Amino acid sequence: MYLKRGYSPSPDDLPGVKPHIIFGNLINSGILTRKSTFHQVLLDYQRRFGDKFQYWFGSYRCLVFCRIEHAQIIFADRHTFEQSPLFVPNFDLLCPNGIIMLTGAKWKRHMRVLLPMLKRAKMISHLETIVRCADRFIDENLHPGQVHRDLISCCQSFTINVIGLIGFEYDFDIHVNSLEL
Repeated sequence: MYLKRGYSPSPDDLPGVKPHIIFGNLINSGILTRKSTFHQVLLDYQRRFGDKFQYWFGSYRCLVFCRIEHAQIIFADRHTFEQSPLFVPNFDLLCPNGIIMLTGAKWKRHMRVLLPMLKRAKMISHLETIVRCADRFIDENLHPGQVHRDLISCCQSFTINVIGLIGFEYDFDIHVNSLEL
């Protein structure tokens, strides 16, 4: 009875594909069968269901929001949108070097500086800066028809530039590009 109630959609739920009992949407989306990757599935769901939908990751329901306005609401109302129990233990599968995964003595100083700056309540005021940096990153580095072999270093540069602009109001990209010329 609990499984049926837990997996049954209610009228006020976000749209999404009906999940399997144990595997959620992992089988019917093609992730477990390796027919598609996770980001391909999310893009397909976004095309099918719009900018807000749900995805069942096994027995855990994940709500997916795709617009910057949704991020502002989520960061402003942190008590309503807490991290799911799935998020922290399994986040290293999708993003092993994510800021939430950097633990231990090696990263202690980094986290002490970065986490107060990146708290949810403080992110709203910096969203415009992050979007501006992301747009510049896309315009300068991602060209159609080009095979991108240095995305890790480009993304590291993007992250450092965002941190520099938010924390120190300093644009590292200007000096990196001037050294290359």
